[in-house]
Amino acid sequence: MQIERHRGLPGGRAVVGGALVAVAVLGIYVAYDRADAGPSDTVVMATSSIGVGEVVEAEDLKLVQVDLNDELTEAFSSIESVEGRIALGPIGEDELVQSGSLTDQQGGEGAHEVALELPRGQVAVGRLKRVR
Repeated sequence: MQIERHRGLPGGRAVVGGALVAVAVLGIYVAYDRADAGPSDTVVMATSSIGVGEVVEAEDLKLVQVDLNDELTEAFSSIESVEGRIALGPIGEDELVQSGSLTDQQGGEGAHEVALELPRGQVAVGRLKRVR
């Protein structure tokens, strides 16, 4: 008659290995589950090029779903908030419309824009003030 040794519970390495496999399976499940999720942010993009000084019209804009960086907070999320503003710089086709590209207020009747060309030596950088 032969006496066999009874096998005990798994050792510490086997338990750690099983835990690591379980964590890997959970990570794969979460990644797969989120792969089907679409973009979470809505932003305004230009459908055509907008030149400097042009009033932005609704037909120049479209809403697009994207995932934005947390650091990007200068994007518009509705066409109504952009419509009627004046472009401060050129905005290209399919370019994200940001607040720095437009005036703060929407343009209206009676609004005028004046452009001056001054010699470089006469530009008062930092010394210009708004006159009311």
